[in-house]
Amino acid sequence: RRGLGRMAGAGSGDAASVLVVGADADGVAPSLLLTCDRGSKRQYLFGCAEGFSRLALEHRVRPTGKLRACFLTSFHPNACGGLGGTLLRLSGDGHGDLLVAGPSGVGAHIRALRRFVRFRHPQVTALRLVPPAAAVDAAASPDDDHVAQSYEDDSICVLPLFKSFEHANECQLCEMEAEAKRKRKREKDGAEEQEEEE
Repeated sequence: RRGLGRMAGAGSGDAASVLVVGADADGVAPSLLLTCDRGSKRQYLFGCAEGFSRLALEHRVRPTGKLRACFLTSFHPNACGGLGGTLLRLSGDGHGDLLVAGPSGVGAHIRALRRFVRFRHPQVTALRLVPPAAAVDAAASPDDDHVAQSYEDDSICVLPLFKSFEHANECQLCEMEAEAKRKRKREKDGAEEQEEEE
């Protein structure tokens, strides 16, 4: 276990804990286990390096049944080599569903894992994350269950950063915030129009 950090949500009073699980001496690259402290105490795993499951078990910090999603940055063993072992551990713990989000090919990777890592549960959904410019052209391939620019639920919003894409000077977060602001304005304007009609 490398470290445990605690961070607070921006002015909302919400908090989350981030656990960095890795051991350079054992060749286990760092993975991040984010636990949201509010509500359902959902967990999110960022990276799943080879040896993650063993190390997490040894240090009693393994993901709980509240693990909602695993985010992969690549298919290098330092980024996803431990996914098979983690899925087996989750299966043994009776975990129900897990979303695995990552780059193009994430669905094929999950399908390949199923061939040699025999697990029935958790039910794994693949989410291919694409740059904003590619989202219009991207359609779910037979291997991917879903395609999106980001992952969002009631606890977190995850925006991937891409090394290069056609509109590299555009900030995804800025665009999402601007769209949310436009949506709130439209809703407010719509509510005002309804009040005037009454």
